[in-house]
Amino acid sequence: MSEPSYSLVRNRRELFTAKPQQVMDYLRARKIKYFCLNLETRLFSTFAFTTLFDTHELARYFSVAYEDGDLFILTWRRTSDAKPLPDRMLSILELKRSGVLHFPFTERFMKLLTHGEVSVPRSEEDDQLVHSLSDFETVREVFEDDLDRVFRSELLPVVPTRASRILLLRILNATKTALQTADLNEVSGVQREKSDNVRLFENLSRRDLKAHLVRFSREVLSKEYQAEVGPALARLSQRCDERVSFAASYPMWAKCT
Repeated sequence: MSEPSYSLVRNRRELFTAKPQQVMDYLRARKIKYFCLNLETRLFSTFAFTTLFDTHELARYFSVAYEDGDLFILTWRRTSDAKPLPDRMLSILELKRSGVLHFPFTERFMKLLTHGEVSVPRSEEDDQLVHSLSDFETVREVFEDDLDRVFRSELLPVVPTRASRILLLRILNATKTALQTADLNEVSGVQREKSDNVRLFENLSRRDLKAHLVRFSREVLSKEYQAEVGPALARLSQRCDERVSFAASYPMWAKCT
């Protein structure tokens, strides 16, 4: 198996703007009949980001010739093919094509939750020290609301499929529940005295606490990913935005290490 784009693609820009039927005709003219889709590895193909592989179009053009867990061999759909494409395959493919699973592990995610907006300068309020457990609870509640806002503004809009949105919301709700029940020691990673009347955070600002909350949330997200999509894809999602470098366009902050 290899990435076919180098030998098959003459004009990437033209291919990315082509309609699904045009992409199919392009491939069929070159005698391509089968496509290997391994959900546990990178979408190492220009074609995976064309309109033909949009999850709303796949069912019209493809059927599954073979499957083994998260490995699928797709072939061109015939009129006699009645079996629908697996929901899990469609949902995971949409999440991979959009890069949303990687977003919580980016620098932009960190800045949105510690600054509010990436371009907003440091504020005096965020530099204030956290003096007590009640201060900790206040910052945690604000962080939870911000986490919900970031998920709903940055992630949900780019995955229109209902199954994908439900999966993301399930992961979000599990993370918020973990935040609500976590104590100070779990979040900060440092054993501290539990007292509301003692200056517990002599060197910890509100922004520093938010950074600890991001780290804690990422640990929870990692566990939720493993439960929802499996260990292999969970590891891949944490280190890689799969749109790099085959997608037509992707954010400057997108990386794959």
